[in-house]
Amino acid sequence: MPAPTNTITTEQMCTGLDREMIRNFDQETDRLMEILGITSVEVMHAGETMFQYKVTGELTSETRAEGEDVPLSQYKVDKVPIGTFTPKPYRKATTAEAILKSGFSIAVGKTDDKMVKQIRAERITEFFKYLGNAATFAVGAKLQAALAYGEAALQNKLEDNGDSADDIVHFINRNDIADLLANAQVTTQTLYGMEYIQNFLGVRNLFVTNKIPQGVVYITPAENIHIYGTDFAELDKAGISYEVSANGILGVAHEPAYKNVSAETHAMSGMMILAEHQDFIVSARIGKAIADMTTDELKEFCAAQGIELDSADTTKAAITSKIEAKFPGIV
Repeated sequence: MPAPTNTITTEQMCTGLDREMIRNFDQETDRLMEILGITSVEVMHAGETMFQYKVTGELTSETRAEGEDVPLSQYKVDKVPIGTFTPKPYRKATTAEAILKSGFSIAVGKTDDKMVKQIRAERITEFFKYLGNAATFAVGAKLQAALAYGEAALQNKLEDNGDSADDIVHFINRNDIADLLANAQVTTQTLYGMEYIQNFLGVRNLFVTNKIPQGVVYITPAENIHIYGTDFAELDKAGISYEVSANGILGVAHEPAYKNVSAETHAMSGMMILAEHQDFIVSARIGKAIADMTTDELKEFCAAQGIELDSADTTKAAITSKIEAKFPGIV
């Protein structure tokens, strides 16, 4: 007997779940892109090497005699490889027993939602890992001073490079701002697990997170942040078909698995968030400048930053030299 008209099929149910999961992922991504002024995702192919960039060089100071060639100024763009662009697959299986016990919406829907949040958290953790490759440094005794000196260091770097920023974003550890937030009337939004605050402490865009070290503020132009996605159409050619977000950063597929009586959720994250130019990433520390630290404080700093000291490193000069070797230009 044929199925009755308007029967809801397994395929339709799976497609609905795919779209719901994509919609949940896209809502916060679209808002993040709006804040950062990103209008489109840049498509990359799996296996492509990803780079951050550092520009070095100065205008020449050579003089020119009449009739001679104009002396050349030399600049170099160092491409720092940080790995390959690799879309990451995920899978979970919800057993028939779990569905019958808790109900479909909880057993599958709620766990899908949790999966989406954790995929987002992985991507933003990866972003902060590369944001830590800052090549410009500042220090301020307290948070507001660190924000001010950090932004000044960024503006100086931009000016020296003949650049400017339409918008600047700041990332702060939650513990560094907790006291100020406790006594302030502010409106926050949640994006990728971070709290987003506008126009607070003299800055326009502020993200509060636990994914950066306490005592450090990262500052970069919004234009320096890029979002990359993958070409899911290539997978489609091989019969690996996902319901894909409009910007190509997440693919989702649900299917029944009769062999173990479960409902499987497949997700492929093709997303990468990257601040490209290291010179335009500022790491602003809250506390003392390196030059003002005692020997014991310098040793504590080295331990926190993974800088190995040997038995000969007993003086401030020796320890400072090790720090400057890892963080050229640190203050």
